[in-house]
Amino acid sequence: MVEITKRKIEELVLKAQIKFDSAEVEKIVCTQEDASLKSPGVPAHYYRFLYTFTKEYKPALCVELGTHTGISALCMAEGNPQGQIVTLDVNSYLRNECKRPNIEYWLQDSLLPLKRPLSNVDMLFVDTVHNGTRPRNEYYYWLQYMNPEGVIFFDDIYLFDEMKKFWQEFSPMEGEKFDLPIHGAAGFGVVILNKEKVCK
Repeated sequence: MVEITKRKIEELVLKAQIKFDSAEVEKIVCTQEDASLKSPGVPAHYYRFLYTFTKEYKPALCVELGTHTGISALCMAEGNPQGQIVTLDVNSYLRNECKRPNIEYWLQDSLLPLKRPLSNVDMLFVDTVHNGTRPRNEYYYWLQYMNPEGVIFFDDIYLFDEMKKFWQEFSPMEGEKFDLPIHGAAGFGVVILNKEKVCK
């Protein structure tokens, strides 16, 4: 995967104002009330950003914590059909139309030993319980599986007071933290890992 920088990711938000190549995926995404092409209050919705990010950077392995109905994983899989997506959840709400051959669906807790070993995760998307404590624990637990030049995204960083407190106080030594304007008031956070700091 090519080098990721804050500037490149911020520029990618504007590129994410696009329709999906697949009309089927476009229809699925637009069933979400705030995920239309003209998503209210943001330059581009995070579904479209995830699609654009994987299309641009071609990460070999993406992991999502919190599958829910499977739309986010679908967006990543459509962006890079040659890449592998592993998505974890303790419940199964997966929509059949969101399934893709390059996605593995693991029914398991994101903080328990993995079904099989993973390494060099290029992109991690943290979207489970938004209570501040769990996202922090997931970040530090999953660092061991990350590509030291990878990126970690956090959904809903301002949705609840506990999450807001976590994000405001969170100061990762392993990389650069910032926000992206792609989820309105709910917020969307980024940590770009720094190889020198991760490998110390």
